[in-house]
Amino acid sequence: MTKKKLALVLTSSFLSSLAGGMVANSALAADSLALEEVIVTARKRAESLQDIPMAITAFTAADIQEAGIRNIQDVASLTAGFNMSPLFGGDAAVPVIRGLSTTIGEPNVGFFIDGVYTGSRLTMNRLLGNFVERIEVAKGPQSALYGRNAFGGAVNYVTRRAGEEFEGEVEATFGSDGKQEFRASIGGPIGDSGLGYRIGLLSDEFDGYFKNELTGGDLDSRDTKGVLGTLSWSGDSLNIDFNLMYNEEDNGDQANRQVQDNDLFGSFRGLPPANQMYNGNLPSFDDGFAVTPGGLDREQTFSSLKFDWDFGAATLTSITGYNDFSHVRTVDDDYSAREIHTVITDNDVTELSQEFRLTGNTQSSLQWMIGVYYYDLSDDIDLTSKYDDSIPAVHPLLASSNTLTNQNTDDIAVFGSLDWFITEELTLGFSGRYGKESKDVDVLVTDTNTGATGTFSADDDWTSFQPRVSLDWQFSDNHMTYVSYAFAEKSGGFNVVTTTGAILPEERFYDPETSDNYEIGLKSTFADGRVQTTLAAYYIKWEDQIVRAIGETGAVLNINAGESTSKGIEFEMQAQLSQNWDLGMSVAYNDAQYDDYFFAILGEIGIDPQLKGTTLQYTPEWTGNLSLGYTLPVFGDWEWVSRFDVDYIDDQTAVQSGNAIIESVTKMNLRTSLRNDHWMLTLWSYNLTDEKYTASAAFIRDPSIVPDVFFQGGGFSAFNPLITAGEPLSYGATIQYSF
Repeated sequence: MTKKKLALVLTSSFLSSLAGGMVANSALAADSLALEEVIVTARKRAESLQDIPMAITAFTAADIQEAGIRNIQDVASLTAGFNMSPLFGGDAAVPVIRGLSTTIGEPNVGFFIDGVYTGSRLTMNRLLGNFVERIEVAKGPQSALYGRNAFGGAVNYVTRRAGEEFEGEVEATFGSDGKQEFRASIGGPIGDSGLGYRIGLLSDEFDGYFKNELTGGDLDSRDTKGVLGTLSWSGDSLNIDFNLMYNEEDNGDQANRQVQDNDLFGSFRGLPPANQMYNGNLPSFDDGFAVTPGGLDREQTFSSLKFDWDFGAATLTSITGYNDFSHVRTVDDDYSAREIHTVITDNDVTELSQEFRLTGNTQSSLQWMIGVYYYDLSDDIDLTSKYDDSIPAVHPLLASSNTLTNQNTDDIAVFGSLDWFITEELTLGFSGRYGKESKDVDVLVTDTNTGATGTFSADDDWTSFQPRVSLDWQFSDNHMTYVSYAFAEKSGGFNVVTTTGAILPEERFYDPETSDNYEIGLKSTFADGRVQTTLAAYYIKWEDQIVRAIGETGAVLNINAGESTSKGIEFEMQAQLSQNWDLGMSVAYNDAQYDDYFFAILGEIGIDPQLKGTTLQYTPEWTGNLSLGYTLPVFGDWEWVSRFDVDYIDDQTAVQSGNAIIESVTKMNLRTSLRNDHWMLTLWSYNLTDEKYTASAAFIRDPSIVPDVFFQGGGFSAFNPLITAGEPLSYGATIQYSF
């Protein structure tokens, strides 16, 4: 059976369930159709989602299962104003919330597990299943309470506590392209001690979507093994939770392909005229990939320990986090059938964090919280860049090298929040964080051709105060409006090493970037609780923006040369239309542009170097999702559940100058299940219509073009678009048994 025929079978099953429901009796009391209240902890205390004066999207465990959320990209697709651009096949995915994109340095979105910062975004993909209670996406800066890299927003995965009843789950998935995934978990109380446990195992194997025409093998393959464990203890006034996760991954090469520039410009620095830039819509490919074998191996251990001690007037919370991950990535950096240039990156990262906070419990007109935070990062990178010795025409001109980098980051901060209930309807909220971040780096570069070495060492620190203030008005039982202002800052760093020119002493450092964020919102409930909506509008002034530039001698640098404005509107809705039907919708409009960005080297290839008015990379103007769900009782305690999703993402720019465009794409997903209290059988399909699209693109240096080695500034003539193919049609079945 072909992929499209199976897609038609799945669609027919879905439509059949809808047709059956049209004759079903849907009369039910209004209160029984009310949406369940969602409690979140985005502000480090339990609150109703509809009562919080900020834009938050939350996915419960039921939402995750019914929507078939597999990874953080799926979370972004269902969240208004959130985009994940999977650069290089997802290995360096760029998270963008409200247009604050970056392709250099640390991300502008912080990722957390139970409030513990983790520098590896791929950690999130291994936490799904019955270990996750909720996923919270807080939009806008969360620096006041979260700190680390929450410059544009924060994503927090909240895990389930071990329960008081014995329970378990076994799940098997079989799908197209060799997809085989198995999950199993079991948990419950340990006697009458108050101690509970949950342990889970994961095996995920996948052959890959695309063929490598060089080897005849597959691309995008994946083999993951993992184990997760939770211990929870509940006492009269003390709760303790311990989480431990270990996983290892063996991933194949990604479906990446270079596209040659298409616009002819004049001579660049005395060299013959050549195509220096790609103009227009980038092509999409589902074949033609010829990649020298490499891959990515990853290993990770994550753990957290949380204490909550309620002593009446206040609750003392301690959260300790530990994260150790390493990955070795081997890639044919020219992305061609010829093994010209290979880069091997061996990266070891250790993160340790500790948070203490005290939260007031008294019933009064003031609600308060105060805390301290410490974070330590050790990042060791061993990077080998080598040209093939068998290519004599290339090798004498090009220098292979090895770069050893050790960077340490220490972050210490005090933070707190205070809410003043002026009246029963009006609340003034304030939160703030004062912190100091210190970084030091040591670098050793060795030219493996000559044995020559060079070193660089530096250290710096930055202090900041990041406040947030809000005013919310509950002007009726079902409607709340709010306004807020937040100031955010992300620390600076170092220009460590470059192959395109010498870095002058005054070019070694760049300063923090800052943003002023203004937001107004409205949260409403209609139809006796059956419809909930969130509407938010924002304006962000981003200053001292860290951008890519060219130094005095041609070195490619990060500098504080940019200013941008991002503004937009977000709308989300959940509705229980009837006993059988439910509807979800998210729509976001964003306008993110450079106000000031002078990229001097563009002038040398005939392009205006002043990029004022150019759209920021990876910031689509419109994004949206529409989901339609249907539940139909069929016999006994069995019910048929179906869900149809449509995701849309608008055009995006792939390069600072805005010349190369990633075209818009609309994808459809479908899930249809038969389930009861213990069993569930699901047929599923992603990208139902098999759209061919480009998931992301980046401009990278092409080492296979020999004359480019003479370019002191690199420039766009030394950079070609690297296309990452989007996920094609996939389909399969999942069977689950729970007890």
